[in-house]
Amino acid sequence: MAAALAPALRAVARPMLYTSLILGIGFGTLLFSRFVPSFYFGLLAVATVVTALLGDLLLLPALLLTLERRRG
Repeated sequence: MAAALAPALRAVARPMLYTSLILGIGFGTLLFSRFVPSFYFGLLAVATVVTALLGDLLLLPALLLTLERRRG
């Protein structure tokens, strides 16, 4: 699994980054809203997108490698 992890990450990292960037910019426009609930929704949405990206790129590969080591 470790041998397949690096090429898989190289293949999907850039599209995931672009998608997260576009979503972040889209929801980030709500941060300019004067309507407080919309502002907080935009803030939480951007935080969620960033957290999901970090989890996908950093946490998931580490967890997969840890799981593989425990199995075999």
